[in-house]
Amino acid sequence: MSVTKEQLTADLLALNSDDVPFAFAAFDEGVVGVWDYADAKWAGFLSAGKIDRDYELTVTLYDDGTYTLIDRTKDTETRLDRKGFHFESNSFRGNTRKISFNKSFAPIASDHGQVGNTFGWKFDTEEMKKPVREVLERGGWTERKRSFLDRVLGKG
Repeated sequence: MSVTKEQLTADLLALNSDDVPFAFAAFDEGVVGVWDYADAKWAGFLSAGKIDRDYELTVTLYDDGTYTLIDRTKDTETRLDRKGFHFESNSFRGNTRKISFNKSFAPIASDHGQVGNTFGWKFDTEEMKKPVREVLERGGWTERKRSFLDRVLGKG
């Protein structure tokens, strides 16, 4: 027997705490988790730049006791150096496993508003997905069957 959609939503929202770098919020069809894992500005002797990387996990709950997980990522980077101004932006929607880490030094740097000489991050989508899957399985919900193309394109 699976728990109700309302109870499952409450259980997923209970994953919010000061000990995790992400936060969940409810919407009509489920919950969405957001993780701003890189927000750094830096200035060096010959260059300066900004990096912003965000991850979003949407958990859609269906009335038949099934769910889907959809990943969204958005990465932007700007840089000014002796070769000029550079801008790069990438986004993704679908299902993925992403691992990223960085530790950098600059004479002037800030990371999520903290000023110093270093910036960096450690990120793994499974850090958010694993506890979500555990709550869903404990609640008796199962992943909705989707075709390979639907999973890649992020369709419910």
